[in-house]
Amino acid sequence: MKAYLRKDSRTSLKICRTKPIFDYYIIYHSQVCDFRGYPDEIYDEELIKALTAIFKSSDPALRDGFEIRVSGRYDTFLDKFRIFATVLVDYDFWNVLTNFITAPKISIAGSYCGYGVYMHFQLLDSDDDVSTEPETESLPFHVSEFPLKNGQSSHELQGLLPLQKMLRTSKELAKFHLTYSITLEWKDFSLNPQSLKPSVLEKIRSEMLLVDCTVVASNKEEFECHRNILAAHSDVLHVKLTNDLKESQTSRIEMNDLSPDGVRCLLAYMYGREPQLVPTESITIELLKTGHKYNIANLKQQMLKLLCTKPPHWFSTDGVLELYFFIVNIEEYQVLCEKLLHLLKMEPISRIQNAALYQEMLKRYPKEASELALKFMENDDR
Repeated sequence: MKAYLRKDSRTSLKICRTKPIFDYYIIYHSQVCDFRGYPDEIYDEELIKALTAIFKSSDPALRDGFEIRVSGRYDTFLDKFRIFATVLVDYDFWNVLTNFITAPKISIAGSYCGYGVYMHFQLLDSDDDVSTEPETESLPFHVSEFPLKNGQSSHELQGLLPLQKMLRTSKELAKFHLTYSITLEWKDFSLNPQSLKPSVLEKIRSEMLLVDCTVVASNKEEFECHRNILAAHSDVLHVKLTNDLKESQTSRIEMNDLSPDGVRCLLAYMYGREPQLVPTESITIELLKTGHKYNIANLKQQMLKLLCTKPPHWFSTDGVLELYFFIVNIEEYQVLCEKLLHLLKMEPISRIQNAALYQEMLKRYPKEASELALKFMENDDR
């Protein structure tokens, strides 16, 4: 998923071969963000409202936000001038931003032009804008998809070979113009799941036409359904219902990890209906575990999206702990795992370690619990 932070902006830079480092130029600051949609992207309205509020916040803690500077230096070893985009991200801003989007990245792309023999430069004897040659066509440059992370990082602009050739020989002051756009990119967990035809499935489900299977919830409440629907969504359930196993003989699926509301949401998903219940934290965790256990890929991805986009106050400490210990060793959930670790670090370590669920997990998963304790002790780059 992408959005513009700045689109078709223009600035001028002055550099000189005899000056090893030129002053930096700020090409972006979050407080003057031109946040706008990227072509052909479909956005979650609530997420965009939240991101816009972060960028335009008057909260003093978020005012520093992040900025991007362009600066350069002459590399004597490589005998060339190198130009960098340096990103400075305030911790509080990054902390709030990553509660709403996952794995943010920045890209900068555009063109540069000016006057000169080798390329488009304005060669100056002074700081006055007196050109020696007319402006020529623009050349492209870019720096693509570098992670937006807390602190400072620098990334070299690509596509500046003509500029580097000119600076290697010229001792004049050179001025060139940048036209650039800056994009913010983040992981999107939205899906276009393949769904069965709602009108037919709704009739089958609502009228209980030819039901031939029962799902049993953790409290032993029973829900009638159809074997072929379960088998179509899950290869694990397909095996249970078609081989010489107990489930095949009894047509009963014991789902002891699912509450009655969890089963209702699961069947609503399988029959292509919107669930009547808004999934709570506990139901969402149940459904993620069920999707993983029975290999229901789209269900897993929907729950993963939901968990990755929920704000911190939606989670309970016990819910975060339960989910963390379930996914910590599963590679496909590592993005969510990083968010959960971030949420845990927001809590006092004493509160985490004194929680009854943590003590239970310490007995069940001693290695993972010990590793979590060590992560609390690591420097979090504040």
